[in-house]
Amino acid sequence: MLGCSSESNTAKNDDFILIFDKEKFEEEKKLWENLELKNYSFIQDYRSGTGHVWGKITVSEDFMTDFQNLHNPEDNYYRIWYGTISDIYRKVENETNYNNYDNLENILKIECVITYNSIYHYPELIKQDVYYKVVSYGGGGYTLKISDFKVE
Repeated sequence: MLGCSSESNTAKNDDFILIFDKEKFEEEKKLWENLELKNYSFIQDYRSGTGHVWGKITVSEDFMTDFQNLHNPEDNYYRIWYGTISDIYRKVENETNYNNYDNLENILKIECVITYNSIYHYPELIKQDVYYKVVSYGGGGYTLKISDFKVE
């Protein structure tokens, strides 16, 4: 399920456009919270211009308790983009709040499109693109796929 709505912010940048279905996001977030799942696991596949994180996350009592690096199992460096599904929802809220961007005058548009799981209501796919007036390397765009979700 995809959806978009457009908001603009005239306080910092008259040209800025946010494309994000906030109503759908809030609805899915509430449905997720109502499930009160505390123990689950999933695979995250995060890709951006600055890196790739692919790993299995285990959540116990609503805290991330384990991360297995599937990209490079020999690498002991703890690479994690998000911890829990609730952390993912919080991060998206922060990223789509344009008042949090100090360099908003350089941003033309932020587009955040999310596909939700119809049973557990977590984001299965998040694709965020940031369009700049002046090129900014490594800034803002990413894709996050959540797969292999299992309630423990």
